[in-house]
Amino acid sequence: MHMLIGVLVFSKTEEKAIKKARDIVDNLTGDDKPFDYSTFFTPEEDSPSSGASRYGNRKPAMLVDSLEGRELTEKLLGYTKQELFENLEKVRSGLLVLTSEDVWSNTSKTERSSNPASKENHIEYEPGMFRYYCREVGQYKGSSIFLYDQDGEGIRDQQHYDNVIAKWELLYKDESENPYKDLDLYIVPVDVHF
Repeated sequence: MHMLIGVLVFSKTEEKAIKKARDIVDNLTGDDKPFDYSTFFTPEEDSPSSGASRYGNRKPAMLVDSLEGRELTEKLLGYTKQELFENLEKVRSGLLVLTSEDVWSNTSKTERSSNPASKENHIEYEPGMFRYYCREVGQYKGSSIFLYDQDGEGIRDQQHYDNVIAKWELLYKDESENPYKDLDLYIVPVDVHF
């Protein structure tokens, strides 16, 4: 399956931002890594099945504080939040029905829906899927994480995102020591397959 991710990188130029994002995505792609392959939105990576042909023409890199950059960044952060909330709800529901033994023995459970207006009169809980949802909630990289920072770490929550946007100012009490203070923040969109 394909998904659109964004890599937030600090750089002086768009070209350097794309190069840094390539290094980050290379570390996320390949055997035993979250993604199989990637396509950047650059002319040399035009593909009939990924990149622009799948997600439309996009700039290869955008300043996060531009309108396009802010919209894409907020959209991808919203997808991460939505995935987390959906998976958390599935975990919560499973915890109400499944026992530890059910999960261990991989035994299905069926429960009547508590919503009488529901068209479904029962909900089935598969222990294998329950464990999958737990894994998705705990992901640091992969199919539930749509934004990555300058170190290739998945942005999993609002605080991490806020720290990136603030150029990690909490880490650098003396602004003169902050390596990001004179750099711009770019978002580099990437089509990845998992």
